Amino acid sequence: MADGYKIDLRKLGEKLPEGVQQVGRKLGKAAEKPFAVASAVSYPEDLFENQAERLAHPVIWGRVKDCTLETRAHVDGLADLPALVSASSTGGTSILPVTLFRVRVERPDGDAETCVRQFLPTALLKMVPGSSVRALAHQSDPRYVMLDWRGTIESMGHAPGSDSGFLSLEQFAWPDRGEWPAQGAIEIRDRPKQTRRLEERRRTWRHARGRLIGASSRGSNDDGRASWKLELDLEGRRVEQRERVPRLLIGRLVGYRTEAKLGGIVESYEVVVDDKVPIPLLVSPKGELAVDWQALIEQPAMTAP
Repeated sequence: MADGYKIDLRKLGEKLPEGVQQVGRKLGKAAEKPFAVASAVSYPEDLFENQAERLAHPVIWGRVKDCTLETRAHVDGLADLPALVSASSTGGTSILPVTLFRVRVERPDGDAETCVRQFLPTALLKMVPGSSVRALAHQSDPRYVMLDWRGTIESMGHAPGSDSGFLSLEQFAWPDRGEWPAQGAIEIRDRPKQTRRLEERRRTWRHARGRLIGASSRGSNDDGRASWKLELDLEGRRVEQRERVPRLLIGRLVGYRTEAKLGGIVESYEVVVDDKVPIPLLVSPKGELAVDWQALIEQPAMTAP
């Protein structure tokens, strides 16, 4: 998003306190408070009340509805995926960001390793391997789990953000082990044509490093990823670059400085970028640029808790 102003209609009408703020990398201890592992709850039934959606995704619903054991999951690896793009009920396009989570789930019958594809709320984008989160495990099958974002954020002492309860049965998948993220890794996975393009550029373009000095987005998407205009310092000169940015990296590179005005009714905001992290770039013989996102996320500064 570009700098600007926004009006909070909820505050205008109710003058409520300011809501959830970015929680950063403090997630490592998010779910350490003890709680009953085997208490049965009715979360899935309460959360997925839309009968049409249940009928549209019967296999997924058959698994999700039995994820009722409150427990804890330890994230051992993540993979950023292109968003799921589908036709919406209103005739437009629906964009559903998803992430793969390799997790170790505490169960009454012993810990179990599994992997779930699920939406990740904005407040938790800086999650790293080693994070602990609240979860709802399947009553009998250790392959299936839902990560409980609302419970996780509340356990950190914050109010849930507007997208912490985002729910769609379409988001859930439990891939076979061969598709799991590597242990302890954050991976950037892309569609085959994008992967082939990156591999070709790595072979034929020269490697360079830049520094991020500005960023803005109008919220559009390009082939399943958010489209951003990046301003870079490259070898002493300022360049602009349009890029498809993986969602797990947005929260590490870009933040917002806000200032409440008129008693909190109006809030000004500006984009703030991390200009200390070197940005790995690929430069063509003709001077074209591309960011090597996987090389960026593999830098220790990007994955430290």
